[in-house]
Amino acid sequence: MELIIMPKLDYLYEVEEYDEFDSEDAILIEQGNCTDCIEIEEGEVFEIPHNFLGEIDAEKDIYILREEFHGHYEKELINGVTLYEGRYVIEGDILREIYS
Repeated sequence: MELIIMPKLDYLYEVEEYDEFDSEDAILIEQGNCTDCIEIEEGEVFEIPHNFLGEIDAEKDIYILREEFHGHYEKELINGVTLYEGRYVIEGDILREIYS
């Protein structure tokens, strides 16, 4: 499966010195140019850096566990969901964020 990592638009505005007068297309093209795909394996810890966003592109469904009520968890499908900065691991079909 692949991890797609791209810079946040706010970060690009700051770093590339875009302003409100620049074309929105220009900043989106820049974001596309800065996007990277990384192959990740099940059980491998991966990190989404500060000021970046990530998305998992997998052939199988990936879930997170949401606590519905005390001690009871439900699987929630996350395919196509944006991940924010942090450390993660995929175990089976479950994505977990690792808190240090």
